[in-house]
Amino acid sequence: MSAVPLFQNPCIAPAFGSSEVWLVGVPTSNDGRLDAYIVDLTNIDTPNVRFITTRIETNKWRANAQKACFPYGNSVNDPNSPIVLQQFGSQTWSTNVYPNGTIVNGILFGTYTFTSPKLFSLSASVDGVDWFSVLMEARSNLTNSPWVGLRLNAVTDLSLRGRVDSILSIYPNEKPLLSIGTFTPKPTPPSQGFNIVFDYSGGGVVYSAVGTHLNRNDTQDRALTLANPQNVDMSGISLTQGAIPVTISNVGYILDRASDGTTLVYSINPSRDLKLRRVNAKGNVIQFSSSMVASYLGNRIVVYSISLQGKAVFNTFDTDARVWDGPDLVKSSLPTYETPEDNVSSAVPIGAIIGGVVGGLVLIAVVVFLIIRHRRRTRPEEASSKKEGDNDDQQQLQQQQQQQ
Repeated sequence: MSAVPLFQNPCIAPAFGSSEVWLVGVPTSNDGRLDAYIVDLTNIDTPNVRFITTRIETNKWRANAQKACFPYGNSVNDPNSPIVLQQFGSQTWSTNVYPNGTIVNGILFGTYTFTSPKLFSLSASVDGVDWFSVLMEARSNLTNSPWVGLRLNAVTDLSLRGRVDSILSIYPNEKPLLSIGTFTPKPTPPSQGFNIVFDYSGGGVVYSAVGTHLNRNDTQDRALTLANPQNVDMSGISLTQGAIPVTISNVGYILDRASDGTTLVYSINPSRDLKLRRVNAKGNVIQFSSSMVASYLGNRIVVYSISLQGKAVFNTFDTDARVWDGPDLVKSSLPTYETPEDNVSSAVPIGAIIGGVVGGLVLIAVVVFLIIRHRRRTRPEEASSKKEGDNDDQQQLQQQQQQQ
């Protein structure tokens, strides 16, 4: 079994099935060579690594450039669906990577330069199409804002691969700390979701997002529209500059550094409310590293990082069980607490509803029983008291007759 490949700035994304993820990167010693693997995490301590393909484009792919990978809508149900790979910085190239080994020619979107995977938010997604809100390095001449909308398609035709649109209707903070996208899965456009933008002053704003697909590239084709800005309830949480966003459908997660160097997990579900919550991990956790990259697999957050021994490792966090898995886990010195806010699900458990109803009925039955019992006990006492009063009246009457 081969070791997990070691990359400086790779990206990961869910692959077909419930246990596999993509791992794509550029070897440090070989700029221009893009390597793609699929890693089976069934045994996360010793993952099974499968090489898929290599593509060499010496003028495009860089080891020191950050990257992000995302699946296309509903692609986890299609073994032939590609993932999108986006590179950032001065070499802002984009491509699709297919399970059959095809990597299409990398493309640029004009002069647009994307800044960071932390400011590249998947805000809408349907079958074969993804929409992102993206921060550029420079302002658009049309809107005077560095924010743009990006639509990417799961196709090999370069002319149909994607569209950048600088018109978003509303434009977030120009110097944000972090952004996260969430979306409601749908089979066809338009797709609805949210873009959450956090700033350096300790606040955040949620924008509703709508992605449309008119199958044309003209002035009327809006890639992504933002609207209805609302402030995030930060719950007293302060994010650090190293925080890492992860989108799992309609819930956004943030991995951040704790005061003891371990990893904290936060969540926000704008389709339910605007509150940022801490998700308390049970048991041991992973050490935080600002260079680690993250994605998801089902309900699990997946993290790729370099261990203290210099080896590439994977860890996962089950967002339902709130448990970390994988190598090099450590005990956190931070206090944990149990609150209803830890539950990021938007639904109330049916067991809780039934339990509440049954409990209420039992309480009512007990109260009725006590009232009836009290009445039965007081009636004989009242009758006895009345009889004693009648006897006293008869005795007084007899005494008066004898005196007369």
